[in-house]
This record gives sequence, structure tokens and C-alpha cells, in this order.
Amino acid sequence: MARVELKTFLDRTEKSVRQILSQKTKMLASVFIAETPTNILIIATPWANEEQKQQYLPVLRQVFKKEGVTAYAMVSEAWVAPQIVGDSRAPSDRDDRSEAIVILATDGIDCIGRQFEIIRDDEGFISLGQRDPKADDSDIREGRMTELLS
Repeated sequence: MARVELKTFLDRTEKSVRQILSQKTKMLASVFIAETPTNILIIATPWANEEQKQQYLPVLRQVFKKEGVTAYAMVSEAWVAPQIVGDSRAPSDRDDRSEAIVILATDGIDCIGRQFEIIRDDEGFISLGQRDPKADDSDIREGRMTELLS
């Protein structure tokens, strides 16, 4: 999948997320959308903690290899916080954190991503807020969620 196609894949994934959220949901489970030469796979990954992620990612890598996945997108809610020099705490451990939805797309060579603030209405339903310009179609160099085709 060429770079231009990867951006198109990211656009389609964002559109799908917007459609899902238009159905009024209070939580967005982590999901992988994977393309093979003949199929599209949608794999929900409702892990509850770090241990479950570590157990599931090798299985996901095996599934991708078996199915011949050529590119995938990952959609997940995440905690984000401003980067502060010398502060190595995870965003989830910080008081200045906020909720975001992160969308990554990779073909195993390049990886690009977008990040959106989460807006909750009075009933707790979520929608996508502003795209973070610092993470707008930005190159992502490393991370366990981006390395499942290697």
C-alpha cells in the first residue's frame, strides 16, 4: 500500500469512527481494521489492562500474518497529556490528562496517525472533537501498536 493509499485508509477509518459515534455510544472499544488482498477484517480488542494487551498483541500479529494483512488501522480511546521535560509519568498517571481518540494506520513500512479530543455530552455520549494539529497525519516511528506486520 503506497503512502497516498495509507492516507486514504486513514481517512476511511476516521469516517467509520464518526459513523460509529453517531449511533450514541459512551465508550469506543479498541478496534483494528485490517486489509488483506481479498478482505477487510474488523477485530475488536476490548482489553481491560496492560497485561491483557501484552497477551493479545502476539496473537493479533499471528492472525495478521496468517490472513496476509497488508495494512491496518488501530482505533482506541487514550489518555493524553502535554509533554513536560523531565516528567516520565504515563498520561494515565497525571492530573493534567485528557481523553482522546487515536487513529493509527500502517502498512508495515510507514505509519501515520491522527488524534482527536473526546467531547462528552450531558448524558456521557462521546463524539470527536478537534483534531490535534501536532498529531495530524503525523509520521509515527515506533510503538507496539504500529509494529504488528514486522
